[in-house]
Amino acid sequence: MIYQSAIIGCGRIGSLLEEDPLREKPCTHAGAYHSHPKIEIIAGCDINPERLDRFKSLWNINNLYTDYKELLSKHRIDILSIATEIKNHDDIVIDAAQNGIPVILCEKPISLSLKKAQNMITACKKSGTLLIINHERRFASDYHFVKQRIQRGDIGEIISIHGKILTGAPKDGTHYKIEGGGSLLHDGTHLIDMFRYFTDSEGEWVSAGMTTNPRIHVEETAWGMIQMKNGIMCTVEAGGKRDYFAFELDIHGTKGRIVIGNGILKWYQSRESQYYVGFKDLVEQEFPQFPYQTQFLNEMDAVVDYLEHKTIPQSTGNDGYKALELIYALYYSAIRSEKIFIPLPITDSNPFDEYFK
Repeated sequence: MIYQSAIIGCGRIGSLLEEDPLREKPCTHAGAYHSHPKIEIIAGCDINPERLDRFKSLWNINNLYTDYKELLSKHRIDILSIATEIKNHDDIVIDAAQNGIPVILCEKPISLSLKKAQNMITACKKSGTLLIINHERRFASDYHFVKQRIQRGDIGEIISIHGKILTGAPKDGTHYKIEGGGSLLHDGTHLIDMFRYFTDSEGEWVSAGMTTNPRIHVEETAWGMIQMKNGIMCTVEAGGKRDYFAFELDIHGTKGRIVIGNGILKWYQSRESQYYVGFKDLVEQEFPQFPYQTQFLNEMDAVVDYLEHKTIPQSTGNDGYKALELIYALYYSAIRSEKIFIPLPITDSNPFDEYFK
């Protein structure tokens, strides 16, 4: 059976990044659908006519719309991608669920507020729709393999994870009412999600700080600690004024260490020290070979597996909610200068409402 897909939001992650010659392919929703033998793209929607023209040219699609409701009304869709601005996620997800679409693949972060995110999850549950949030590292072969190595005890029991999402400063005029937050939210959502993925635990409390500048209404930099319920401590550093991008997770266990990130995969084990009697050092090991397929294709396999066997994939609406909750807890902690405990109240507000009031 061939499953029909459509994309709302034909910008970078929806389609355009497929033209980046350096990126591993497929690297977009459209590229993933086009590459999978059991999925075809039947329609696209974007409010920008130029993007629609490019989408048509790239994928040879003639069913093009500037109004997503028209797309939903005219086609039977099995899988719908939502790759729009965050502020539109909740309305489109809810409308799509009410139209009976079986699978919705929504870009991260899930929404601008915990209340909107909860409304999305509730609407999908009511309609029997599977909501997937595109934290694609959950489907990446290297991250999956690292988790297997951790579970088999290669680095002993996890003690701490140090995460970095290092970027340039936000553009002047960036505002939380449109963007929700800065790099801690937009790229950091992957980092926070990986804390939950690798620890198999939920956050208990957070403590954080941040810096801002007068030209932006989001954080410029942020840092913090997340105490997981199973005792593992996670630390995060996000943002900055760097002229490079770096994503990295440094996982420390009782017997070793694994570092994984963009272009990074290293494994260290404890050995008798070469420098001090009675001590041990971490010595880098050769990382074992593992089966590899791009994360977007793994995600498509998971979607098809759900449609055919009802196997729930690794990144659901609830995972998206939990990541947003931890990020907003970090913001609240930085703004209030106090430890914040999980769960947060489910409200329609943004933490920056308190900071910029």
